Amino acid sequence: MSGKRWLSMVLVGLMGSTFVACGGDEKAEKDSSAEDDDGGKKKKKKKKKKKDDEDEDGKDTKEAKGDDEDEAPKGDVGLKAKDNDKEVADLAKKIADGCELKQWGYDRKKCTDYETWSKGELFKDGAKDKTLVNLLEDPQMPIRRLAAEALRSRGEKYEEDKDMAKRVVGALKREKDEKVADTLASVVADIRLEKTGLVDQVLDIAKTHSVKEVGPSIVNEVLFRNRETAKVYDFVKDAAANHSDEEMRYNAIRGFWTGTPRGKDGEVCELWRKVATTDKSAKVAAKALELAFQNPSARCKDEYEALLKHAETKAKDGTVKETGIAFGLKYLFRQKDAPDAIKKRALAAAKTLLANDKNSGQARGWALRFIGEADPGAKALAAKYKDDKDFSLKHAAKDINEGKIKYKKD
Repeated sequence: MSGKRWLSMVLVGLMGSTFVACGGDEKAEKDSSAEDDDGGKKKKKKKKKKKDDEDEDGKDTKEAKGDDEDEAPKGDVGLKAKDNDKEVADLAKKIADGCELKQWGYDRKKCTDYETWSKGELFKDGAKDKTLVNLLEDPQMPIRRLAAEALRSRGEKYEEDKDMAKRVVGALKREKDEKVADTLASVVADIRLEKTGLVDQVLDIAKTHSVKEVGPSIVNEVLFRNRETAKVYDFVKDAAANHSDEEMRYNAIRGFWTGTPRGKDGEVCELWRKVATTDKSAKVAAKALELAFQNPSARCKDEYEALLKHAETKAKDGTVKETGIAFGLKYLFRQKDAPDAIKKRALAAAKTLLANDKNSGQARGWALRFIGEADPGAKALAAKYKDDKDFSLKHAAKDINEGKIKYKKD
């Protein structure tokens, strides 16, 4: 997760304007990588701009269409752009020419120039956004990757600047390298889409981009900056409920964690409940239940009964395969505004989950960890699993017996 996004999420939480990000949620960024492919692009013919896109005063009356986005920029672009900040461009070239780029990235210890780049002081407050956008148009993949990383962590001005935003969207549309495209998807998700006239273009990219990570990255992050744009909200909500791709649904439901619009708490909680109880993917369903129970201030309290019954049934039947249900029960138990009867059932459900060896070892291990914090008699229970063949369960028992996991009174 980018530094600027993490800080913004903290501020959102402090202001109490919407959902906040709490501990236990998975990392928003995905670890995808690719070898250098020199960004081979297929050029397409420019579409002619229709005259009726302008009113009688010559002002654009339709959403920006990005007619030249499919064609790579020509002339002095990328490192050769005449308006580049020299310090930024020189450092990017030095890293690309002198440091080894592996699948997972550059090694900061072996490449001190990259360490300087990754600290982001050069790009603070979006001061170098224009140069970084220029570098997204460079033919060399390592240069584009560096620029995308810097914009994700420190970019700001491009988010509301129509020209820069349009170029960033164009860069993503053309990008074929998996790692660069995935990173750029996060950059694009931070654009103020309605203000820059790019709503339809970005949602179309989420639906059609050839790099499979792009769509999930967009739906996971786009609501954070664009939660009040109805078309964006409806798109993500529909993806969460109906998309055929598991990763799209999984990331869409996560997108509401920091992107629920004001007044939509009830709708989102209902969505999480429906996904948790009906989605064919255990991964997606468990994450939806976890988020509903983790949602602070008991905003999803109207869904607790149905969700808890669902968790109790799965624990009893031995069909819990994902850790999200164990996490969810813990979060529900820790909800300050949840009724005591609900909390007791959450703890009991965790014990049922633990006792049934048909449930996955990891889920049982996390259930035991929760019990260790919630039940003063957990040590006696943990002793039964100290020699269990499952690694997760065995180590949870060990941590309880050694006092690393301790009872926490509400």
